[in-house]
Amino acid sequence: MPVGLQVDCYHLEHFKHSFHFAGHFISIYGYDNDYAYIYDTGKKYKVSLENLEKARFEKGPMSAKALSYTVKKKMKMTPIVEIIPKALHEVATGFLNPPLKCFGYLGIEKLGKEMLNWLKCTPNPKTDLLDQADMMENAGTGGAIFRNFYRDYLYECLDFFPGNARLSMGANLYKDAANNWTEIARLIKKTAENKEIKYLEKASEICLDTAKIEKEAMQHLLSI
Repeated sequence: MPVGLQVDCYHLEHFKHSFHFAGHFISIYGYDNDYAYIYDTGKKYKVSLENLEKARFEKGPMSAKALSYTVKKKMKMTPIVEIIPKALHEVATGFLNPPLKCFGYLGIEKLGKEMLNWLKCTPNPKTDLLDQADMMENAGTGGAIFRNFYRDYLYECLDFFPGNARLSMGANLYKDAANNWTEIARLIKKTAENKEIKYLEKASEICLDTAKIEKEAMQHLLSI
């Protein structure tokens, strides 16, 4: 049975550029005396057991520090129709009331403003901005910084709450947000290739608009 692992991608051999990010997730489906065989972003790879151990035990922000959990059913499961509204409310509350300005819709607004300085801040725009675009669209997020996943989740929730206008609106808004994030990543990539600020300016504009879209979506979900 495949097992999900949280790792620091710095130690994974298949990453072209080494950088520390300890909140990366992979799944392992087998191993031998030397290697673990894993899935990462839809592709199969192998990683040495030595490096996998380093990736699991890495310290720093977002690291799992090799913690593991076994989930066992000990009581009657709460009906999913009771869980969904609570889950939506908890996520929406956190998004709309972030503890720091780099989280939630405030974080998206901050990103939209600060990306205008990226060309001046980085000594190597091509490499750094290409890495940024790749992280946003391809690095394990399913594209669009997880918005595709959340959009699909909201549409699945409609199976349990058919005709719920606020849930439907939230799902549709996250569909728009997902498309925007893909376009933002594309424009960042164009900036890396051409080193022209106009692409970042457009990405910034879309980013600020996306903050409004996601804020509105969460306001709908908060009231379900």
